[in-house]
Amino acid sequence: MKTYRLMFTIPTDIFVALYKNKEENMTITDITKSVNCTFSYAHNIIQYFQLRGWVKLVKSGRIVNCSLTSKGKRIADLVVMLKKICD
Repeated sequence: MKTYRLMFTIPTDIFVALYKNKEENMTITDITKSVNCTFSYAHNIIQYFQLRGWVKLVKSGRIVNCSLTSKGKRIADLVVMLKKICD
C-alpha cells in the first residue's frame, strides 16, 4: 500500500508532467493544470525540488519557467518506469 501511495501522488505527477514536456519549459500554472492541484501546493513542491537540485527555475519578466536538471531527468526516468510497472 505504501508503494501505491508513493507512486500516485502529486509530486510524482509533477515529475512526470515536466518529463513529458522536456523540450518546452513549463510554468507553474501549466503544471497545476496538468496535475490538477492548487498553485500554492505546486509552488511549494517545485521550490523543494529546486533546493534538492532536481528542477531549475528561470525567470523571464513575470513568467517563471520550470525545467528538469540532469539529476531531475534521471529521477523522472525512474518515476515513469515505476509507474509503468505499477499499472
